[in-house]
Parts: sequence; C-alpha cells; structure tokens
Amino acid sequence: MTLTAALMNSLSGLRSAQTGMDVISRNVANAGTEGYTRKTAAQESVVLQGQGAGVRRLAIEREIDLRVQRELRVESAANEKLSVIDEFRQRVDAMFGRPEEEQSFASAVNRLTRSFQTLADKPESATLRRDVVDTAAALAGDLNRLSDRIQDMRLEADQGMVDGVRTINDALHNIKELNQKIGVRAQSGRSYADLADQRDHYLDKISSLMDVSYFERGSGEVVIMTGSGRPMLDVNVRELRIDGRSVITPQSLYSDDPSARGVSTISLVTEGGEVDLLANNEIRGGKLAGLIEIRDRALPELQSQLDEFAHQLATTLSVGEVTASPVTSVTSTQAGAFAGLDFDLFGSGSTDATLDLTIDGTTVQIPNFAIDNTDADSIAASIQQALDGSTAFAPGEITVSASGSDALTGALTFTDSQGRKIDGVTFTDNTAPPPNTAAPALDPSTASTTLDISSVATAGDTVSVNYAITGSSETRTVTLTAVDPPGNGEPGTFVLGQSQATTYGNIESALQSALDDVVLPAGTLTVSRTGSEITITDSDLSASTQELRGFSAATRGAADLQLTLFGDNGGDAQIAYTGRQPGETTDQRVGFAQRIAVSEALRDDPSALVRYMLDPATGELAPGGDSARPAEMVRRLSEMTLSFDSAVGMGPVETTIEGFAIEIISFQATQTAQTSDRLAYQQEITDNVARRFDSVSGVNIDDEMTELLLLERTYAASSQVLSAVQRMMDELLDAVR
Repeated sequence: MTLTAALMNSLSGLRSAQTGMDVISRNVANAGTEGYTRKTAAQESVVLQGQGAGVRRLAIEREIDLRVQRELRVESAANEKLSVIDEFRQRVDAMFGRPEEEQSFASAVNRLTRSFQTLADKPESATLRRDVVDTAAALAGDLNRLSDRIQDMRLEADQGMVDGVRTINDALHNIKELNQKIGVRAQSGRSYADLADQRDHYLDKISSLMDVSYFERGSGEVVIMTGSGRPMLDVNVRELRIDGRSVITPQSLYSDDPSARGVSTISLVTEGGEVDLLANNEIRGGKLAGLIEIRDRALPELQSQLDEFAHQLATTLSVGEVTASPVTSVTSTQAGAFAGLDFDLFGSGSTDATLDLTIDGTTVQIPNFAIDNTDADSIAASIQQALDGSTAFAPGEITVSASGSDALTGALTFTDSQGRKIDGVTFTDNTAPPPNTAAPALDPSTASTTLDISSVATAGDTVSVNYAITGSSETRTVTLTAVDPPGNGEPGTFVLGQSQATTYGNIESALQSALDDVVLPAGTLTVSRTGSEITITDSDLSASTQELRGFSAATRGAADLQLTLFGDNGGDAQIAYTGRQPGETTDQRVGFAQRIAVSEALRDDPSALVRYMLDPATGELAPGGDSARPAEMVRRLSEMTLSFDSAVGMGPVETTIEGFAIEIISFQATQTAQTSDRLAYQQEITDNVARRFDSVSGVNIDDEMTELLLLERTYAASSQVLSAVQRMMDELLDAVR
C-alpha cells in the first residue's frame, strides 16, 4: 500500500466520521421532537480496481418499521374516534346528573309529584296551586335547557367537522409539495429522510382525523386514498368539501337526500362530481368519525328520549281513556247439510260418531258418541252431552247451539267461552261409509266490539283499533287523531265537524279507510255506526287473516280528572300538544322537549288544578276546589305504568313517568361507562403499538452517546494515521532533496 493510498483512506475515514457525527447530532437535537425518526447513515468499503480505497457513507436513512407505523395509524384513528365520543358523553353525563342528586333531571320530576301531593292535602291553597305551576315550569325549563345544550353540542360537532376537513385539505396540499421535493431528490440519489418525516407528520394528521389507506411508489411519492379506496392524493389533490351549518335543531338530521338533509355532509371532489362519504358510512375511523357518531346518532338518540319523555308527560296528564268492550269470545258455525260428504249428518242417526274440533290450530277428538237425529235441537243436545262428558273440556267450556226448524236446514254453532278461535269442525259417522272428500272450510260468524265516541270532540283526541298480526302474537295499532277543520287529508287524522254527528261520520269513514290500508285482506275489519256508537267487526275469523283485539279512544276533554298541564311553544303563540301537528307531515313530538311549556291558561288561572266540576246546586265551579285531580296527577306520574317508544334506543320500556326519567339518566350513564371502558382498552392497545414503533424509530440518548464514543475513537485513529503519513511524506521529501 502506497503512502498516497494510506493518505486517501485516512481522509475517507475522517469524512465518514464527520458524517456520522452530523447524523448523531441531529438525532440528539431532535430526541424530543414529535414525529422525528432516528436517522442512520450506513457506511461501506470503497473498492477501486479490485483494491480497497477507503470508506464512504451511504445516504442518510430513517430507522423505521413501516408495518408497525401503519398499524399505529390505524389504532390511533380508533383511539381518536373513541376519545371524541367519550368527551361528549362525559359532558352529557355531567349535564343530567345522578338520579339522587337534587339538581338532576329526575329530581325535577319528583318535585312535581311532591307538589301535587301537597296540593291534594290542601286544594284550597292558592300558594300551593302556584307552587305546582312553578314546579311544572321548572321541569319544562330543564327539558328546554337540556335540549338546547344537546343541539349546541351537535352544532359544535358539526363545526368540528368543518375544522377537520380544512386540516385534511391543508395536509393534502403540503404532502403534494413534499412529494415533488422527494421525487427530485430520489431521482438524483440524495437522501430525503427529513422530508419523509415532514410528510409523515401531515399523514399522521390526516389519519387521526379519518381512516385512510396509502402506499409509496418506487420514486418515493406517497398515494393517499380514503378507507374505502377513493383517491385523495395521486398526482393531484382531490379535496374534501363540507357544507357547514350555523344552526342545528332537533329536526336537523342527516339524509342522503340533499333537500331533506338538515346537517352538513362531507363530500370528496372527483372528476365526475362530488361523492357523499357519509351516505355509505365511508368515514369509520378518526376524529371525524367520532364527531359524526355524536352529531348524527348519539345526541339525536338522547333528544328522542327527552322528546318521548315530554310527549308521555304531556299526554299522560291530559288524556282521558274511553275503552270499548274487549273481544271475549269467537264463534264458528257449520251448516247443517255437510256439502261434499257421502252422508247427511242431519238425516240419519249414528251410534258411533266422532267429532274433531280444532281450536287455535290444535285438534281435539271426541270419539264414540251417539247422535239423535230427530231435530236440530236434539242433535245439538247430543253433541253438547258428548263435549261435557269429555276429559278434553270442562263442562260448559265449549257450548253448542242449533238454529233452523229441522235436521235438513239447521245449523250448529260452537262457542269457546275462553275466547279462543275455533278453526275447524269435522264429523265422522262411523256407522256409515267414510267420507271421500275433505271437510269443508268453516263459515265463521263475526266478532265485534262497540265504542261510544261521544266524548271525542277536541283536537288531539284519538281513536285506536288494535289487531293481531297473522302468524305471531304481535299486536299493532291504527290510531286516528282529531284535527281542527278544514284539515288537509293527512293520513292518520280525521276532521272535527261543525256538529257532533258530522264528527262521528268523519271518524267512521276515516277509520274504515285506515283499516283497509293496513289490515289484509281489505275489509277484514269493518266499521259501522249507530249514532255515537261505532262498532268494529272482524268479518273473517280464519287463521290466515289478521284479527281484531281491541278498540279504544283517548280524549282531552275537561270534564274528567285529566289536566292539560303542558302546551307547545313552537310558534308565535302556544298551541295544544297532540303528538301530531295539524297540517304538518312531521311528528309533533320531534323536538317537543325543546318547546314544552306550562299551559298558558293554567299559568293565568291555577285554580283549574283543583276546580273542574260544577256544583250541582249552583251550576258553578266549587270555590274551594277538589283534591281528586291533584291526587290523580300523582297517580299518573308515579304509579301509572306506561309503554315507552322502543325506537328511542332503549328497547321496550314499561315504567312510570318518574321511572322513565331515571331510565334515561341510567341509560346515558351506562353508555358513558361503556365508552370509557372501550377507550381505556383502545388506549392501551395504541400505547403498546406506539412503544413498539418508538423502540425502532425513537431516539435513545444512551445509544447515541455510545455511537458517538465509537466515532470519536475512529476519528482520532484516522487523524493519527493521517499525521503519520504526513511525517513519512515529509521524511521522504527531505531524503529526496
């Protein structure tokens, strides 16, 4: 090895050590910098013409595990989503309080019950009457404030989505610029490690806001797509768009129909237009997904629970019930001459007959009995004796009656006193040849129930028919609501007439039309009227049709113990709350918790709390009042069990008004606890992945110091070699001279 070669090797060693020192200094300086990854510069031996020619450093690279980095972004997106949801739910939990706390929503309901109880003890007290009104106003105010805060939080979430979209678009443009710079450096073989760190910083921002997928081209440029695979950044940026809102109300809900949408949506701008990313749930992770969950599902669900509470509170106190006689028995009739059979049951006697009776789909056989064929009544008596003597039925459980004057024209009627349906009746005369055809289908008689609707006279009064669904135990209800004239033909309503007779006729025609629309086959349930009495008749009792189960009406008249305590302050003037807004297609209960208020009439004259019945002697309201109405209000608030709408997210709930308030608080507390548990679990997963990532990409000061000592020794050794070569060169030159 020549002295020149030794000199060059020493110089390359010095340069390599300098580069290594530069890398270490960067690592140490950025040890606490977020997003910075540890840099290294590998070195390799230089070989020229088959011989070593020193050492050189390769391009500076990042120490990074790309698989773990991708996993970290996925877990961080899930963590961000849960963090947003948990934050809002914690606020809701604090807003509602605990049921036992004096300032909680449930306590406000309980205070109203107590105020009625106190008034019932002393109905003549004007102070106690005013206290009831004030307590009711406080409860309505609580509902208003809770609803306002829910909508404020929804608006906050909507505005958070606007900020998130802006951040994503800015990050996409920054990544595009970095892609261009990285591409230039990659083509020239220069290091772009620091630029890649900057790009990862912006990519981390995007992935924390929404779930994305991405890949890096061989040229070093990264391509970004939505989680569903729609391009966001390739050569060019495809921005997100959001039509932010300044006001959100309970009626402001998401819809994929722009004309029906009351909140903003996030769209991706493509060459063919804009794609609504919320329509197909294409944002599933990140902060945006959490904001969408809160704005469009969690908070509207909570609002619907408050609306259901307000609806039940207002209607339960103000509604009086009128109930028709229930359907208690079902009768089936079989014609006397059995058409299609080989023998005439009513024309010949039998000493060995068999009766097959099918009840609610189950067949019971009564064998070996004699039929007296003298006349229809005797035949009925013979069969009745066989039924009463059977172990299958208690005496009188199934009764048989005959109609017609003789055996040829008579008919038998079988009635089940338990109210079950008789599906089939078949006779076999074992002393005659067996029949060669199947027994004929039953010709069932009708089952009906009648209701006096004379008390239905006020807007908001309802008339309901209950019927069973074929093949199941499920019962459904058709409900009509009274509206003031002229009405607009809205489904589910009937118009109050100028006279009671007109109203009755309107109910009759509207009820028949409504039943024909939903009960199949049409005409199964028929409506008829005599004066103020309406009769619903089940004209087909076969097992394949829907069946009548009940008939009732609810009225808001002032002649009973019901009390119109609350009204709807949704317009310029307070209107009655009926559950349906006349002339509107939307349900009046939507957002009712935000509009509920004490009745203006009751606020002006609280005496209606106890004065409601005329004194028979004077024809005027009794001055001292009566405790019956406040006592009834206590019963309706704390004792009457109601069925609350399962569509509000809590499943079927049957409890009292007071109980439902507690149910809402408990449900929200449970949801908050579950979200916090999920967040804690997800945070642990995210932290674990982050530790794995940092173990490779993070800067460890101790490791850097160890590397620094090694470089220091290498540099010193190369310097000594260089000094030795220099002395040798000097001695050589002196010798030559």
